[in-house]
Order: sequence, then structure tokens, then C-alpha cells
Amino acid sequence: MGRSRRPEPSENPEATAMRLIASIDEILAQEAIWLRSGNCVKAAAASSRASPLISRLGELAAAHPSVVAAVGYRAGALLAARRENMSILGKLRVRLTNERARIAEARCRLRSMIPTYARQASAGRRSRLNAAV
Repeated sequence: MGRSRRPEPSENPEATAMRLIASIDEILAQEAIWLRSGNCVKAAAASSRASPLISRLGELAAAHPSVVAAVGYRAGALLAARRENMSILGKLRVRLTNERARIAEARCRLRSMIPTYARQASAGRRSRLNAAV
């Protein structure tokens, strides 16, 4: 994994921006892998690693208009990748919400069955005791 490094003093803003874009792209790819495997915790960690890089890229674009022209097409691809990741996250959220509802319904059915089984168990104990006497 490529960690963000400090730019060389001689590195121009466009090169720094391209390096940042490459790092963000790598992080978004990792985030997609974690989301597809259902590991939201690691996906969130990957997303939080991208935040300072995105902030730095925004600062560069504000200070150097040439950066926008140099990385605009790549930024569009990153936005599309991010939208795809959010779509995966949304589907995962729906699936988990449905699973949670299914489990809650099963628990409710179990709670309604407990009194029945408790009566049968207590009745069964009395009959065994009576048979022994």
C-alpha cells in the first residue's frame, strides 16, 4: 500500500496532485474490496485514510488552478468509484436491515412459545412425581 509521502520541494503541484489521486484510487479500491466482503469496519477505516488526502488535493486545486485541469478526468473516475462503493454500502445496509428484522421476528415467535413449553414442562414433572408415588 502506498502511504502518502511529503512532496519533494522540486515537485510541481500537478505531480503532487497525481500522486494524491493515485493514493486515493488505491484506498477506494481497498474500500470496495472490504465492502464486497461485508467488512464495514475496515471499509470505514480505509475511507478515513482517504479524507486527509482529499483535503490536501482540494487545497492544491484551490492554490493552483492548473491542478484542476491536470487531474480533472482522474477525479471524475474517483467520484464514480466512490459512488459505486456507496451503492455497495447501501445494498449491504438493506441486506443487514432485513436480516435484523428477520431475527427480531424469530425472537418474537420464540417469546410467544415460551409460555406453552413452560406449562408442558411443569405438567410433565408433576406426572412423573405422581407415577413414582
